[in-house]
Amino acid sequence: MSLKLQIDHVGLLGPGIAELVDEFSRLGFSVIGPTELTSIDEEGNRVGLGQYSAHVMFESDYIELTAVERPTPNHHLGHFLQPPWGLRLLLPACDDITAAHDACTKNELCPSPIQEAARTLDYRPGEEARFRWFGLPGDAWPDVLLAYVSHLTPELVFDADVAAHENGARGLCCLFYIADALPGQYALLAAEGKQEIVVVPPNDAERVLGFDVSQTTPFAGIGINVDDLAVTVALLKRAGIETRATDRSCTVQLQSGVCVVFTQAAL
Repeated sequence: MSLKLQIDHVGLLGPGIAELVDEFSRLGFSVIGPTELTSIDEEGNRVGLGQYSAHVMFESDYIELTAVERPTPNHHLGHFLQPPWGLRLLLPACDDITAAHDACTKNELCPSPIQEAARTLDYRPGEEARFRWFGLPGDAWPDVLLAYVSHLTPELVFDADVAAHENGARGLCCLFYIADALPGQYALLAAEGKQEIVVVPPNDAERVLGFDVSQTTPFAGIGINVDDLAVTVALLKRAGIETRATDRSCTVQLQSGVCVVFTQAAL
């Protein structure tokens, strides 16, 4: 069972940002940052969130590595600031944030107000990414912070110069969700996107992913397309990283228990 959707980015949450950056760098990813995230208040001032994020950028999506090291009151990740660590952010992309908000309201999903936020871009000195987003209530989405995002400056965010990785990674292809069935509310995210959520029954999870994922979050695997799987496997072996490989994929397990599944991109 799977569900198609369009992902802007996913977020891996850990107790410290340095450890996440080191881990992904060792896997052959080019990691940008970290920087502190800010919100924009009613007077237009930047307000630090005590949350530090680094980014693994692809052509049209990305992975956010994040840690809340100085939690502010009512922080939007407050419910997840304790183990299990892992994939705790899922942000579908949308071109029209107002239309997406109206649709969620019509479906009685109780979306939060639309907010504007910004982050500085290390790879474009003096410039910052700006975006609008809104979240959906945590009681309906207990596994992740679920939020829609619309970029105001996509030409700055998706820069080909920072989307090249030593391991040949090209972008997100799927997420693996461990359950007998996908909770019904996820059907509302269905879209004509290039990614999918793949549902894996718990009894089959270790066979599919190659590792025990019973101690991590329900989104226990991230599928990433690569240019040449043989090149990726060779890099991981040189780094001394334990892998589980097949003809079409190679899986590694992060400290959080989440698996990264490198998959040969279709030619």
